[in-house]
Amino acid sequence: MQIKYACIFIFFFILLIINSVFPKSIFSQSCSEYVRIDIYRCDFDPNPETGECGEVIYDYIDTKVRCVWDNETKSCLSLWGICSSNDSCVKNNGKCFCTASVVDCNIIGGGTPPPGGCTTTTPSITSIQWGVPNANKVTINFNGGVGGNRNDIAFGKNKGNVDTKCAFSTVGCVSDLNVTSPLIVNKNLFATGTVYYFKVWNIAGSCTKSSNIKQDISSCEISPNTMNFGIGGPSQLLTSEVVSTNVWLSSPTDVKVTFNTSPTGIASVSPASETNSYPYRTSVSPVSVGTTNASSNVYLDNVLSCTATNPTVVNVTSNTPSCTLSLSPSNLIRTEGASPVTFTATVTPVNGSVESVRFTSSNTNAATVTTPDNSGPTYTTTATIANNVNSQQVTTITAYARVGGVVDLCYDTSILTVNDSIPSNSPWWQVVDGDVTTEEDIISEVPSDNVFIADGAGGFPGVPVYGTSLDTVSGGISSLSWNANTLTSQPRIFDYAYFEALIPDAVVGNGDTYDGYEWNIISNPTATLNTTNFGNRKVIYFIDGNLNIDGNITLDNGVGFFVAFVSGNITINPNVTNIYKPF
Repeated sequence: MQIKYACIFIFFFILLIINSVFPKSIFSQSCSEYVRIDIYRCDFDPNPETGECGEVIYDYIDTKVRCVWDNETKSCLSLWGICSSNDSCVKNNGKCFCTASVVDCNIIGGGTPPPGGCTTTTPSITSIQWGVPNANKVTINFNGGVGGNRNDIAFGKNKGNVDTKCAFSTVGCVSDLNVTSPLIVNKNLFATGTVYYFKVWNIAGSCTKSSNIKQDISSCEISPNTMNFGIGGPSQLLTSEVVSTNVWLSSPTDVKVTFNTSPTGIASVSPASETNSYPYRTSVSPVSVGTTNASSNVYLDNVLSCTATNPTVVNVTSNTPSCTLSLSPSNLIRTEGASPVTFTATVTPVNGSVESVRFTSSNTNAATVTTPDNSGPTYTTTATIANNVNSQQVTTITAYARVGGVVDLCYDTSILTVNDSIPSNSPWWQVVDGDVTTEEDIISEVPSDNVFIADGAGGFPGVPVYGTSLDTVSGGISSLSWNANTLTSQPRIFDYAYFEALIPDAVVGNGDTYDGYEWNIISNPTATLNTTNFGNRKVIYFIDGNLNIDGNITLDNGVGFFVAFVSGNITINPNVTNIYKPF
């Protein structure tokens, strides 16, 4: 009896709770079929015609949507509708909604797929274009699938992290939401020679499909740019910039780099491939004479992923040595007993090294040489000039190079002329105070008791500047022995034409006086000056021809002046003992 009353009480209590929570019309207004509720984004208005929440994002069955009508909040559940006493829950096209006007709606819960399943399809990564549309960009192409409302993408070096859309870490992993294909990103996000993983998602509420992970490598160039070999020469290393090896334990990516040459037969590579072994490199060895290109390919899990775009140029040349030799100075004139002369041989070897240079003199009556010279990079000999040659002697100085074990492989010659010494009372010339400049030789048979350039009034001599040699025989150069063995370049040539152009227009040239000077302009194959004392006169001669000086020319010191500009030769008679500054 007590149990019976207890059951009646429990049933009455449950009924009381139901009636207090739900409106009385709950059973009469229920929608018994599965209901699809269309859900707009929260900031969108509901459909003004049907009063339903919007039609963009679809969710099913247990999704809750808060409907706001006339400042009164009601809940519309998926299996039945609960409306106010004044409104009924009606079903239109399989959807339940209250007849009151819905002015806004917000998602307040998730949902599950409908009985027929999701309509989203699986997306895929189709290709990765490195350096597209320009060298600083990378283009990711994908098929986003259908049935979704957005695509998300992730890429990075960690395969597991990419698989979770960078959920573990954003270090070295990039995720981007709501993207479209093609997706263009900056290339500086990727390191060179590195394997990267890519994945894309197709999303519609809880209906999400993802692609398989696509793997690719950022670059695979090789170095060096060129290799040069001789036949039989040592091998050289060819290195790929690839740095990745197999990773991710349960699903590793095998990284294999292969090496090749084209055309074949000129150089060989060993090993032909390296797998999961950083650094990836091979030895290149010469095989035959010619030029070939060495390149490499990268395979990820045995699928070709990258080919080097800048192959290494391999040049293989003959191992037969050769050389060129230059001997300087090329030609010299010396007088017997002159100072020793240094000859220098410069050798350029090919396919071998210079071992020594030997020197010879074809006429030892003119000069002898030291030989051989075994030290480089320049090779020299000292030629000793003979004494008392009695007559002119000529010798050929020859330098022979030994290269790569081949004797006298290349050579060059120089001609050395040794003249008999001239007595001290023979003709010679001297300069006082000034410089002498020439691109080749300066020769003056200066007596032993004199010098080539005497001191001027200031107490100093000039400087002889010569390109090839300076020979003053037994005399000295100057009191200070100044000289410069160097090539010079004069912007002006101080020849007869130069000075002739300086003649004032008012000068007639027949001995007339202009500006205190007597001007004489002579056009004659040969003009002659005999013994003349000009005293205190200032005399200028322009002779377009040769000049013979057959007598002494004297002046009053410090007052008189004489100069002769001659286009041809100046010949001085041996009987002349004094010429005061002839030009």
